[in-house]
Amino acid sequence: MSWIQHARRGTWATRDRVLPAAIMALVTYCFLLVVLFLAPGKLSTPDLSATTNDFLSFWVAAKSAVQGDPVTPYVIKDFALLQQESLGEGRFYSFFYPPVFLLYLLPLGVLSGVAAYFAFQIVTIIATGASLSAILGSRYGFLLAAALPLTMTNAVYGQNGMLSAAFLGAALAALAVRREILAGFFIALLIYKPQLGTLIPFALIAGGHWRTFASASVCGLLLIGLSVLVLGGDAWLAFWEQREFASSVVAEGLVDLHKFISISAGAGMLGAPSWLAYGLQAIVSLSVLALVVGTWNRRSVDFADKAAVLTAGSLLATPFALCYDFAILCVPIAFFMARRKRQGAADWEDGLMFLTVLLATISRVVGEMSSIPLGPLACLVFLAIPLRRIVLGSGVGKNQSPSITGGISSRSRSLNG
Repeated sequence: MSWIQHARRGTWATRDRVLPAAIMALVTYCFLLVVLFLAPGKLSTPDLSATTNDFLSFWVAAKSAVQGDPVTPYVIKDFALLQQESLGEGRFYSFFYPPVFLLYLLPLGVLSGVAAYFAFQIVTIIATGASLSAILGSRYGFLLAAALPLTMTNAVYGQNGMLSAAFLGAALAALAVRREILAGFFIALLIYKPQLGTLIPFALIAGGHWRTFASASVCGLLLIGLSVLVLGGDAWLAFWEQREFASSVVAEGLVDLHKFISISAGAGMLGAPSWLAYGLQAIVSLSVLALVVGTWNRRSVDFADKAAVLTAGSLLATPFALCYDFAILCVPIAFFMARRKRQGAADWEDGLMFLTVLLATISRVVGEMSSIPLGPLACLVFLAIPLRRIVLGSGVGKNQSPSITGGISSRSRSLNG
């Protein structure tokens, strides 16, 4: 068999190859994180009292809230002064999340900066592993969550991509086995990052998942109410008042375009004027919305393909997705692995997944060095997997190759609406 046939049929993606590679990757990540934390100024302050990455804003905001001041994280000048205690002058990480996220972060406010960082990353990776294990039907979900390069990208930034993956994965795993009220609860938890959930209501309505839609709506309102009860209404007012500065961050280039993975950022990297960049973004967003609605409205479409279209589409539909948000792709990858156990993989499916992860992992570095936008390309490559099955049929090029792991409960096979 030629190497092209191996690539097409995915015979290279066997358990005896993938598992050792995943374990070696995990060991490498742990080693690199230790090195980066011990190197002064890389990921931590010289005295190891705080991180120097995005997580600093999470920790300082949580500490301020624990001390009885949940408003300061939304007051730019005051929040910058708090961060100067750890960073000194010249660097600042904003906090553009609604108070619901501040509610999630409260336990971290009683820890030291570095301890809070590791607690947050470890807990969110474990939570993601639990949701992926529910999808896979085996404990390999924990290894998948920890070993993907996208997890390392998120960890280096100190960001919340794995938290988003945990909530989205739990929601789709519950929906796949018709636990619709529970799915709505987990969807509501994503309210802390609304730009990643803009397509979810349309998918639920198109698929007729009215109980999930109602559950998500009610639970979302309860979460907002709980945040008001715990943090006070002033935090929400302050969050609303900083919206103009938040909008200017992208418009004025305060965040480098190569960190984004959106169509508008990619067009901007290639030199397109803002009107053209956002025009293209609008066209793609509407196209993805139509694709999600059409996919979720078809009962014949496998749930794994619906999950993939929704997840990749969510990344393409918003202009505010960044490279660490690629972490949520681990959810549809787990669905594909579960289907692979049951049905085998379609031609090129494993290769397209590998290419997606590769492009997503290197998108930030390549974008910074060459202004080539690989982020949107990674999403489009990933969309090719479900679209090929939807257009050509679920059995196209099916190959029953040795499985990597198990699969989701058989009850999910009937959920095609």
